[in-house]
Amino acid sequence: MSDHASPGAVLHVVPFDLARGAQRYARTLVDALVERGETHQVLTLFDSDSNDLNADMTLGVPRGVLRRAGLDPRAVLRLRKAVRRLAPPLVVAHGGESAKYAALALPRPLPFVYLRIGTGHESLQKRGKHLLNDYFVRRAAKVVAVSRDVADEVARLHRIPAERLMVIPNARDPETFQPRFEARAPDRPKVVFVGHLNDGKRPDRFIEVVAALRARGRMFEAVLVGDGPLMDTLKPLAAAAGVTMLGRRDDVAEIMSGADIFVFPSLAPGEGMPGVLIEAGLSGLATVSTRVPGARDVVDDGVTGFLVDIEDGEGMISAVDRLVTGDKLRRDMGERARAHCARQFTLEATVDAWKELFRSYTAREEHQSSDVA
Repeated sequence: MSDHASPGAVLHVVPFDLARGAQRYARTLVDALVERGETHQVLTLFDSDSNDLNADMTLGVPRGVLRRAGLDPRAVLRLRKAVRRLAPPLVVAHGGESAKYAALALPRPLPFVYLRIGTGHESLQKRGKHLLNDYFVRRAAKVVAVSRDVADEVARLHRIPAERLMVIPNARDPETFQPRFEARAPDRPKVVFVGHLNDGKRPDRFIEVVAALRARGRMFEAVLVGDGPLMDTLKPLAAAAGVTMLGRRDDVAEIMSGADIFVFPSLAPGEGMPGVLIEAGLSGLATVSTRVPGARDVVDDGVTGFLVDIEDGEGMISAVDRLVTGDKLRRDMGERARAHCARQFTLEATVDAWKELFRSYTAREEHQSSDVA
């Protein structure tokens, strides 16, 4: 167990150290808040092979059969002990797994905020897991959804009152993700996929799109960034389609800045507002995305890119083809994407919204303390 945490800070709980998605956003948010004079810390529940997040405290619970079964009592007990020692004024649970353990471990007077990052929870209702799911959602003092689609699902499934539900979208730093339009070759555009190589993200669909356009004689580069369980399966398919597989990379912003078109073929379950769509938009990429939850907030269909139905393979091929063959179209869409995302999804605006939320709870805590004194 590693422990560099200090008492009295708002505590952000993530399941384990993984430098992507919700975990990376938690670290970015905390760092931005600290830079603005706030006191926040990151705690991870389970052990990990990496230290990408540089968590302030790691409970070090082994990621074994108990976690896979749905509940590890050791995580509940260790979190309860850590919270007693650190005495945070507020806990932020990033994602459903963190919220589950927070709901079971935290003492009743201590409020926690549940950051709902994805959809697909209707399947839990159907599998009879809704009682526990309802409990930890209702136990939260506030549910923060990353998109309108996520908020709609929370309201529909759990009947959360409007005053306990709010939307704070995902965000990225526009200084980190910037376009380099002048470096792009109009006669040979670069099409890119960035994501975890699993069934939900469907990197195989990206390769199918590339293969179909190659068959039409289109000239372009195709790059696939990421690693995951499908890596070995995809290698021969990528080689046959002329897709360069780069594996996991730490220079995603640089890769995107020199690309032209971003393709996001993901399935819906688990998506809430894909941060990678914001990264692509800030990088000035015209995007073709499936209509997953949150995509409509980031990609303005027909303006900054194209949205296609999840199972419309031909529609995705046609949309990417329009961008590959239309230099002015993809450049115009990329410029509008940059402007849209820089206006709507900056880290600065998101941090301001979080600060206002935190202020309401920390001020309440200070008021209660003065009353007791």
